[in-house]
Amino acid sequence: MLPQLKTIGNDSGFTLIELSIVLVIIGLITGGILLGNDLINAATIRQQISQIEKLRVSTSTFRVKYGYMPGDILSNVATQYGFANGDGSPGQGDGNGLIESCQCKSSNRCEIKSVDKCEANAQPVIVL
Repeated sequence: MLPQLKTIGNDSGFTLIELSIVLVIIGLITGGILLGNDLINAATIRQQISQIEKLRVSTSTFRVKYGYMPGDILSNVATQYGFANGDGSPGQGDGNGLIESCQCKSSNRCEIKSVDKCEANAQPVIVL
């Protein structure tokens, strides 16, 4: 007959298998969170690409319909179509196919101007 082992005290604690299962579960949760963040970032990028594409299509549609880039239409032609600036004044486009403006640093409100009419403290910006 084999001798029986005596246990001293109360056995408490986790076995190696239980600890490894917990570590695997923690790893799966962490991996899922990281994968979720990647999906959110990818969706944000897809949304930005979609907005850029919509802007491109809208600009092309405007150019085909009116013959000018939005913001560059001649003032007399814009008036014929019923276009006006936000303050009701006619636009200052020159019809050269470029959208030109100044970034005015002296005031909170920048007015759209031709590049040659920019103040000395403003930097001209040309958007193609």
